[in-house]
Amino acid sequence: MRYLRHGWVGLLLLGTGVGLALAQQPDQPQAAAEEGKPDSGAGESASDSPFGWGVFAGQLFGDTISELTFQGGFTPELDDSVLLGGYLTLDIGEQARLELRLAASSTTVLNTPNGDIDGTLYELDIAWIPRFGRGRVRWGMPVGAGWATFDEDADFSNPAQIPLRDPNLIASGGSGVVYFLGLQAEFPLRGRTSFVIDGRFKRYHRLQNVMERTAKTAEVTVGLRWDR
Repeated sequence: MRYLRHGWVGLLLLGTGVGLALAQQPDQPQAAAEEGKPDSGAGESASDSPFGWGVFAGQLFGDTISELTFQGGFTPELDDSVLLGGYLTLDIGEQARLELRLAASSTTVLNTPNGDIDGTLYELDIAWIPRFGRGRVRWGMPVGAGWATFDEDADFSNPAQIPLRDPNLIASGGSGVVYFLGLQAEFPLRGRTSFVIDGRFKRYHRLQNVMERTAKTAEVTVGLRWDR
């Protein structure tokens, strides 16, 4: 049930975005015929620049972040939360895209010895995106790696609460490498604007500084992209 707690947010954004994309999608073959021009594919940008940028919002679904069960049965886990961010893109021909994406989420680590600890999760993704399909939708498969860090408002534990470790050691947020694989759909709108739906499965190497666990999360985002 934890994964569904805030799932309606992502579903609402997803449904709204799909409806917006389809509603604003012009009938390209008809428009081209009226202008006496051949159809060059839906939503082709007037710009020859390979660069683009965009913004997005969505939902991150959390997971357990520690292999350690503290005294009292506490096992820290990342809560579900809203994700916000932006990205830059570089098209490599028509069949691939390089993407640099930054995101942040104001979230909570649940079930620590010190209770629920608020903080901010920061993510940097570097993705290679093979692209295929034409017309109303261009598909892509983001694959890559990045970095994530959790900036906590308070420590997860107090001294001497971590079994078999230095009694002065405390548990807190951590940083580490992220690996991901996903699926992306891009709907051309008017001019140089596109509507983008993106889903990614991620593996975080470290979101806690000690006895960390390879957390497995998923995130669904919707956003807008502009050709430069």
